[in-house]
Amino acid sequence: MGSADGSGRTLSKNGGIAVGQWQQVVLTYDGTKGSLYFNGVLSQEKYIGGNNGVVSSDLYLGQPADRRSLFFKGDMDEIRLLNRAISATEVADLYRCVASHSRFPLPAIAPVQPEIPAGLPPPLPIDAAGLVAYYPFNLSAQDASGHGNHATVEEPVPVADRFGKPNAAYHFDGSNDRIVCTKPVDLPSGSAPRTVAGWFRSDATSYYTAALFGYGESTADTSFQLMIGPMPGTAGVFRVNGWGDQWDWRSGILPTPYLTGGWHHAAVTYEGKRVEVFLDGVSKAFATWTYKTNPTSITMGAETGSGGWFFNGDLDDVMIFSRVLTAQEVVTLAAN
Repeated sequence: MGSADGSGRTLSKNGGIAVGQWQQVVLTYDGTKGSLYFNGVLSQEKYIGGNNGVVSSDLYLGQPADRRSLFFKGDMDEIRLLNRAISATEVADLYRCVASHSRFPLPAIAPVQPEIPAGLPPPLPIDAAGLVAYYPFNLSAQDASGHGNHATVEEPVPVADRFGKPNAAYHFDGSNDRIVCTKPVDLPSGSAPRTVAGWFRSDATSYYTAALFGYGESTADTSFQLMIGPMPGTAGVFRVNGWGDQWDWRSGILPTPYLTGGWHHAAVTYEGKRVEVFLDGVSKAFATWTYKTNPTSITMGAETGSGGWFFNGDLDDVMIFSRVLTAQEVVTLAAN
């Protein structure tokens, strides 16, 4: 392996390569020295020097970069290019994790969360019928509902979830963090029935206005988003934002005090003009309004559409259903 220009800058494995078996190969170059590893073990090192003749060009898999007819016959998988030479310890760790089907522990070799096959039901404690978006936040904002509503993480960082599992939730700093799906599909529109639910943990030490999660756009009545914030004569409350010009945000005041310092489950349902808010599985308030939701985006940690009203805390397991969950289903979600 190495340069094919006849300069002698090549590395090889002693003893040959086993046929018909999966094997891991790693080639590193630190600016002067090249190292070749097979299955986590160093096979050969060689001084190459500072000028290795490599130039930026196309990337070829299964064929040499000079496009000679030396085609590979076999299988390949888990191919990575890094802009640094990883250490022998990192090579060994990488092989160990691949061989045991574990996650890679190296920050520079962090795996991309694979897409979940369409139609695969998520492991929910309730009937998944009508689930059109589901974000378990396991190191990514991939949609686990099977509808392909994958989101982009804009600044939030992975943190432990409510069970203490590392990298299984996201922290939002209250400044500019949000997670957004810009072109969702199959979401309830207009005044169709729906449920939006998820887990949150607030870091705020005083009440403030912030958006938790929801979808829509930033014009009158066209969003549907669960928010927290102060109201006249109250401390902190939940409200359902329809994005209007009234203080009650076109949904009616929902005087449900929200809590800080721990994980809580929040859910909002809507059907036939009735909007109802649940906290930790308990119905807290309801109001009536006719929404005209235009599902142009899903936003978590900030207001829909234009941004702003950034949330300070953690979010996890955000779900959108195209149906109204029963009170018992909401209780079950909050208990799990």
